[in-house]
Amino acid sequence: MQLTHTFTIDAPVDQVFDVFGRLDLLPPCFPGAPVWGRDGEVYHGAVKIKFGPFPLVFEGTARVVRADVADRRLVVKANARDRRGAAAGSATVTATFRPAGSNGTAGTRVE
Repeated sequence: MQLTHTFTIDAPVDQVFDVFGRLDLLPPCFPGAPVWGRDGEVYHGAVKIKFGPFPLVFEGTARVVRADVADRRLVVKANARDRRGAAAGSATVTATFRPAGSNGTAGTRVE
């Protein structure tokens, strides 16, 4: 399945690209997705989702596998397992950023 999401942020594109490349700085932007550790380039964390009536908490790892500064493009790979062991999943997320307006950033995220 492929999901595409577009967004705008009121901050300069280079600053936004740098922050998104540091996964440990993102949790305040995504409630329910804490990051609690890092081993080199691998970040450890969780994400809470609700699948129909069922709440799930997936714990796992994520890392930036490609950071193309010239194109302002990031590729992140993540793997996680539900705390109860009922489900597991993986995702590859590609995010691209471009200037928008006088000092903003437009982003596209494809999962």
